[in-house]
Amino acid sequence: MKRLSLNSDGRDGFVRCYEKYSRNIRIYLNRMVRDEFVSEELMQDSFMKVMEKGYDMDPESPGTLNLIVTVAKRKALDYLKRRRLESVKYQEIRFREALLDDRFYKDLEEYHIHCEIVSTLHDEIDAFSGNLREAIVDRVCEGVKRIVASRRRRVSLYRIMQAEMTLRKRLKAGLGAYFIES
Repeated sequence: MKRLSLNSDGRDGFVRCYEKYSRNIRIYLNRMVRDEFVSEELMQDSFMKVMEKGYDMDPESPGTLNLIVTVAKRKALDYLKRRRLESVKYQEIRFREALLDDRFYKDLEEYHIHCEIVSTLHDEIDAFSGNLREAIVDRVCEGVKRIVASRRRRVSLYRIMQAEMTLRKRLKAGLGAYFIES
């Protein structure tokens, strides 16, 4: 096709081509993109592209129809590719959001369990009296060996071991609902 400046003859040819082919081009595009609004937009963009390039628009020439169909097809394929890429990106975003939601609830649950453990441990340690309580705090919080806690707090090893066993039983009973037996 040869290019011409858009004088009155060029505009007249464009208008006649638009009137003659626009409906068929829109139907062709609608079969590709399956959206009336989008096919209308793509059809108009295709005609504008051909007009901007300044091609000779002869409605009786098969080359004119071929040119418009080629431009329309490329625009439709570009649109479909863009839509597919957007869909993939949207799915990735939704997947990330689902992972973040899942991670948030797991973190919240772990935090709740952690708080329950600390609270129960505090309550159970407070139930012991005086020096024994201090010896258990040394053992649990500071990791002091039994013999050192016994000497430091003047409590027998036997009472410390008994208190630790009682503490384990109470913790297990109090927090049993949060743990699955394996």
